[in-house]
Amino acid sequence: MQVDNNPNVNSGQRSFKDTLLNKAAKESTPEVVVDSEGKVFAEFYEQGIVVRVNEFQTLTSLRSLLREVVKGQFNLKYVGGLSVIVIFGSRVEKEEFLGLKDVWRGWFASVEPWSGQSLVVDRIAWIKIHGLPIHIAEAKVFDVIAGKFGEVIQSALFPEEGDVSYAWVGIMSKSIDRINSRCKVVWKEMSYMVRVEEDVEE
Repeated sequence: MQVDNNPNVNSGQRSFKDTLLNKAAKESTPEVVVDSEGKVFAEFYEQGIVVRVNEFQTLTSLRSLLREVVKGQFNLKYVGGLSVIVIFGSRVEKEEFLGLKDVWRGWFASVEPWSGQSLVVDRIAWIKIHGLPIHIAEAKVFDVIAGKFGEVIQSALFPEEGDVSYAWVGIMSKSIDRINSRCKVVWKEMSYMVRVEEDVEE
């Protein structure tokens, strides 16, 4: 049997010393170097704008809102969080829309021309909160719990009529990792541990 004694080879297993000291094995993060000009969707520089909507409800109804004011064709590219690239049929149509600031100023927190800029966006996560006792299972309590994991953008909703064993809350998360955690809830002299987990479906 051949044994590789090269200390530089990472077998993915813990050393005898680490095992003896009960040290967890460190996971290395892969790194990718990108050789790109960073000009994705460059064909839309002339007629595109980047908007960040002011609330989740505006995001879900953005297409219908735009149809009420845009005369020509347009396309939407969702880029994460509350940000969308709106692509108009022409530069003229884009400028016409930008001129309607009184109409759309209540929809957007920011508006800027699309020019291939780096967009730092959060991600929307739907989390499921289990285990909150019924006598304190109010939407505002679920929201406070969810607020420990991100900015609440959709207040707590029960899954269906008659089921109050858990609630869904929409949050804006800065973490790329799926949320799977617990939260301690204190009420008077009692404390409860609730489960907070992210929906893994789209």
